Amino acid sequence: MNNTKVFKRQLVSDFRQAYILTEHLCCVEWVARHGTGYTRKDGDTWSMFRHPSKGLKPCLCAHTDTVHPVKPTKTVRKKGGIIVAVPEVGLGADDRNGLIIAATLMSRGFPVDVAIFDLEETGAIGSRAIPLSELDATSIWIGLDRRGDREWVDYKRSTPEIVKIMEELIPLRKFEKGTFSDCAALSERTGVACINLSAGLHLEHSEKEYASVSGMLWTVEDLERIVTPMSGRKFQVSLPVC
Repeated sequence: MNNTKVFKRQLVSDFRQAYILTEHLCCVEWVARHGTGYTRKDGDTWSMFRHPSKGLKPCLCAHTDTVHPVKPTKTVRKKGGIIVAVPEVGLGADDRNGLIIAATLMSRGFPVDVAIFDLEETGAIGSRAIPLSELDATSIWIGLDRRGDREWVDYKRSTPEIVKIMEELIPLRKFEKGTFSDCAALSERTGVACINLSAGLHLEHSEKEYASVSGMLWTVEDLERIVTPMSGRKFQVSLPVC
């Protein structure tokens, strides 16, 4: 990526408003403004943005809900490139960071689809509600709500080929164990593999939660490396659960 400083400024200025959005639909409309040519479909708890290019593509997954009952009214960037809520009511980086990363890929024209869900924190309700007919054009589900800066997990739902791509193209990203996310629910429903990438969120689910600008930047850069080799065919891991 060229001009990293300019991109970092974009993350903490244009995209800082993402942290103070409240309703699911407000978040979806904010993401929509960053892409052109996408086909969009909406349900009560989900939205799917399909890139205009043909063929099977990775689908980035992010969610609009947070665990915090009070949304921040202001954010501040501190030394070291971290973003915090003022006052400390919980930033909501899980998963506002995922929305920011997905919107960035859309604005940069990369051939990815984007799925936005509500109610992930209460049982992946949005990703379980989206009709299977909306899920048949995806090569791999990529979650964007893993903690940390350079980790990835697969919930035991990846393939040796995916592992090889990750190790060869983004070797600085460390494999860890994960518990659950929307991408895992989608993988179980469709039989298509999933991974989840760190999105630069730290101390998630606490009032001291903060976002790392560098962590978001690294994830954008890593996605740009793996989109092409993860396109063109389905990475199947099991039969779909109907």
